[in-house]
Amino acid sequence: MYNGNNKTALASQRQIAAAFTALLREKPYSQISVSAICKEAGVSRQTFYTLFSSKENIVLYVLHKRHTFHPGRTSDSDSAAGSGSSCMSCGTDSASDAPDSAAGGSSCMSHGTDSASDAPDSAAGSSSCPASGSCHQLSLKELSFEYARYIKDRTEFLSLLDRNNLLYLMHESLYGCFFGCTCFCPRIKGTDRCFVAEFVAGSLSGIAKTYVRQGSTMTVDNLEAMIYSLFSGDFFSD
Repeated sequence: MYNGNNKTALASQRQIAAAFTALLREKPYSQISVSAICKEAGVSRQTFYTLFSSKENIVLYVLHKRHTFHPGRTSDSDSAAGSGSSCMSCGTDSASDAPDSAAGGSSCMSHGTDSASDAPDSAAGSSSCPASGSCHQLSLKELSFEYARYIKDRTEFLSLLDRNNLLYLMHESLYGCFFGCTCFCPRIKGTDRCFVAEFVAGSLSGIAKTYVRQGSTMTVDNLEAMIYSLFSGDFFSD
């Protein structure tokens, strides 16, 4: 996936993401061809494969640009940090199209990268802390509070992903967010950090899937309490 700063390429990425999102609202993912995306976006197949290489990468791009979960930052602090106005049609953030810069960090052999953001290249660049100074060390209570609201705010989009069997890509996005964020378990490094980020990302993406498949009816307070109980081990006995 393209992660450079060329304005023309970035504009084409937005066009392709907008076209794909529009098509996904009209027909199943499996029925959307690369040719249809290119026609809708007004770009060539060569441009598509240069910028994305696959349909899955478009989903990851949209997750990264519009639906990234920022540990330690509520939606209010996102706005205060100047994350930009969002575009629901293309799933991008207008404030910045350039990929986040990766902070230095430990390597993770399981994902084959050596930066602080350990998500694969397909995850649309790095996912390091979105804004220094607006992030603080995250507690379980805060994680539960923030993620419950993150899910609630994105119910429509998550349902769209689930209907097309694409929620597994949310796991990759969350993994990059947690591994690369200094708010999250800052003293855990190296292989241990890989395991912790993988566990949390898998658990949270599973919670989102279950919430959607149960009809998205749970209140945000009950969802928050469920997340807290699951991570604190309340459902397990010694």
